[in-house]
This record gives sequence, C-alpha cells and structure tokens, in this order.
Amino acid sequence: MAFRADLKLMCLCLASLLMIPAGGQAEPLGRDVVMAQIGRGQQEFQAGQFEKAYTRFRWLLFNDTANPNRSDVYQNTLAAIRTENPLTFGVALTLLPSSNVQRSSSQETFHTDIGDFTIGDPEADKSGMGLRFDGSATVTHAYTPGRELSARLSLGTSIYTAKELISNSTSLWVTHSWLEPGALYSLSAFVSDTQYKDIDGRSSPDSRSKGISTSAAFALSDRNVVNLSLAVQNRDYHARNYMDGPVLNLRAAYKRRLTPQDTLSINMDLEASDTKSDPYAYKSIGLEAQYSHITQKGLVWDLSYKSILRDYEGTFVALPYAREDRVHDVTFGASYDKITVWDTVPRLSCTLRDHGSNVALYDYNAVDCALSFRRDF
Repeated sequence: MAFRADLKLMCLCLASLLMIPAGGQAEPLGRDVVMAQIGRGQQEFQAGQFEKAYTRFRWLLFNDTANPNRSDVYQNTLAAIRTENPLTFGVALTLLPSSNVQRSSSQETFHTDIGDFTIGDPEADKSGMGLRFDGSATVTHAYTPGRELSARLSLGTSIYTAKELISNSTSLWVTHSWLEPGALYSLSAFVSDTQYKDIDGRSSPDSRSKGISTSAAFALSDRNVVNLSLAVQNRDYHARNYMDGPVLNLRAAYKRRLTPQDTLSINMDLEASDTKSDPYAYKSIGLEAQYSHITQKGLVWDLSYKSILRDYEGTFVALPYAREDRVHDVTFGASYDKITVWDTVPRLSCTLRDHGSNVALYDYNAVDCALSFRRDF
C-alpha cells in the first residue's frame, strides 16, 4: 500500500509539472493527452495491471520530451513499477490456418541436368492447420532509474496437421536496456533451441542458435520515429551440418504519424548467411511499407506490402545455376478493442504470399492467416 501511495504521489507531481510552462514552448502531445495517459497509467497500476501501466509510462518517456523534469519522474515511475513487480509473464495462443501449410511447389516438374522429376500435383489439397502455444517468464532489475537488466525464458510448441512441422522451442535472452527521453536502447545475448518431431527417413532439422543483438529507437520529433537493430547469430544444426554457419541481420525502420489515427511505416532488412555449403548461403534485402489506421470506435487495422530479393551463393544441386528467390507479401491485420477473449484483444491477420524461385522446389503460393491471443501480466 505504501508503494501505491508513492506512485500516486509521483502522478500528482507529474500533474503539477504539467501546469508549469516548459520555457514557453508548446507541448507537442498536448496537456490533455499527457494528463489522460498519466491518469490511465495510475488506474492500471492500482488495478494490478502492472505491464499495461509500465507500457504506458514508457510511451510517455519516449514521446513526452518537452519537460526534463517530467522525464525524470517517468524514469523513476518505471523503476518503481519494476521494483514492485520484477517478475512478469506472457502467454499466447495462435491459430494458424494455411492454404499451403508445407510450402508445396506450384510446379509439377523439377527440370535438372540429370533428368526431370515430378514434384507436385496441382489438384492436391495443400491446406492445413497449425496451433502455436507460447509462454515466457521475465525477471527485471531496475538498478537505477532508466537502466534495467532482464532475463527472459521462453517456451513454445507448434502443432500442425502436417506432422513434419510439429516442433518445440526454447530460448533464453539476457538484456540490458537504457530508457531515455525520446530514445530506447538495448543490448542482448541469447541462445535458442528448436526440436522437431522425428520422422522416419528424414534427417533431423533440429537446430540451436546463439548470438547477440542490439537495437535503438529514436524519436526525431513528435511524429517521426526511427528504429535500428543488428543481430549476429551462429546456427548449429544437429544433423544438417551443411547448413551450419553465421547469420547477420540489419534492420532499419522509419515510422511517421500522419494524423492521430494514421501511421505510415517503411522498413528495410538486410540479411546474410554464410553456411558451410555454398548452395545454402545467401544474401537478401527486404523492403516493406505499412499503413495503419485507428477508428474512433476502437477498430485498429493495417495493410502492408513486403518484397524480398534473396540470392544464393553456389550452384544448386543438379542445376547449372544458383538459386534466386523473389518473395512478395501482402498482409492485412485487424483488432477491435471492444472484442475481448480471456481478457485479451484477439488479432486477425492474413498474408497473401507469392514465393517465386528459379528452383522449382521452392516456387509456391500461399495464403497464411493467424488468429492470435496474447496476455502479459
């Protein structure tokens, strides 16, 4: 109870700070917006919704940068919430229907230097259903305002109508975070392990990865945000040693708030994999544009287009050339905050994918949907 009184006092201090002119400058967010967010954060904390309160005050620290005194209080509030609630959990359930669950080729014949092989039946039913369970536990220590050290253990299980896709995954992340006014930074080390169901006659696709990643987010203004991330990992396959090797991924994202209800995002991904076997080593570039809209009634929807160009290094087996993939995705997603299930707001998304390849084995089309339910507490 004493801590909740302290949080209430912090909120009252923030409210009083809002009444002090910030050097004659206009408030980019508007006083009403900031006051409303502070009030909701206080209510969420008092209701025991610690993660919602934490997310809201972190949003305020990132976006409300007009007054340094308020920023200091935001950092102290975040540290106080983490001190009160250092252990957090997340659970998620996702339904995954697909028109082509095993990524079967849209081609009937694989033409090679050693002959032609029948690889698919265009009339065959390729659809399937998947079910994904995820759970995580995170312990966080805010050793000083604006500085956090956390460890997260995640477990996941995927169940599919196609038994070849059934898998279990485990990952452990250790992260240091810097929470600054208008900027967020992180540095992580991680290890992950994925195991598939044993299938007679198939070499095991089980693998383990370990690596490091870093990210930074900057608020260039009240409307413009830039995100940068870099990850380097080494993949080690239990049986498919020819696919072992490092993978590097660089991501840059720009988000612009066009109006209070509309947002435009532009993302670019660069990735390179240096496997032991050249035909599986690749370099790729991905570009994505996304438009998001929030209606006054609480409906949130987004539409995106993504294109990926992926070129492989060595000539493919039984072919005189290297593999080249050209991927085009169109995705629509939506959620409605007035529809809740198990105290969560479900999200539905569907992706129309055209995965073109000059190797017939990897040339396919698919419509993948996901109905997800997630709760953090």
